[in-house]
Amino acid sequence: MSPKPAQIIFVGFNLLACLGVGYLVFDIYRVEQAIAKQEEIVFYDSGISFLLLSSVFWALSLIQYLGLRKSENTIYRHASVFLVGWFVASLAIAYSISIVQKSRLEEASYLACDAPESLSRVSRGKSLIYIKSEESDTNSELTACSVSGEQKHWTN
Repeated sequence: MSPKPAQIIFVGFNLLACLGVGYLVFDIYRVEQAIAKQEEIVFYDSGISFLLLSSVFWALSLIQYLGLRKSENTIYRHASVFLVGWFVASLAIAYSISIVQKSRLEEASYLACDAPESLSRVSRGKSLIYIKSEESDTNSELTACSVSGEQKHWTN
């Protein structure tokens, strides 16, 4: 493949990474707004946070840009360490985002119920419906999930 089409494809991957990370930020904002408004039902897919891994394309672009601008030898010598570090950091941050979101929902008295009609379309995350509960009893979790499941249709 010649350099020009390859560069266009690479820029396209970077734009897709921007959209993926933007969607992650939007989803975090959406869940936080639902908690602030104390909505009765909050849809949450823990797999969306792993869209952050697409930001590795940004690291590749940075290495390419710096390699073209500066001396290639020093940039490319440390590129593998930088890429592995970026990947591990984004993986840890993505995992932490889902844990923090779940704990924020549970602190706000939401109960997690499986969404049988909703599958994670992004990754192997778990699609859940969080239902606002006033009681902190373990039996209330079953009651809230089953009652809400019968009364409401899970539409997102």
